[in-house]
Amino acid sequence: MISKKVYISGPMTGIKNFNREAFNRASLELRIAGHIALNPARHPVGLEYGEYMSYAMLDIFNCDYVFLLPGWENSPGAKREVALAKQQGKELFNFTTNQSSLRNSK
Repeated sequence: MISKKVYISGPMTGIKNFNREAFNRASLELRIAGHIALNPARHPVGLEYGEYMSYAMLDIFNCDYVFLLPGWENSPGAKREVALAKQQGKELFNFTTNQSSLRNSK
């Protein structure tokens, strides 16, 4: 069975430790389900906003699915990621409601 590459999208700016706990928890869930997690929280602290977004856009071009963390709709960056994912025809999953669907989509 081929693993799917799944990008994790969600709010980071203005959240304690850039919301890394939520991103890393989602990354773990995806890896347990057999997927390749493309986790933006893997990047070091200290880059410029535009640099983070350029990495995100590249990951979205290369992913199979996008996994949405709670609160993504309140994040300008996550909304940009979702818009690009939709343009690319990527399937979107909500972290809280579609975890079992992702487990079955390998």
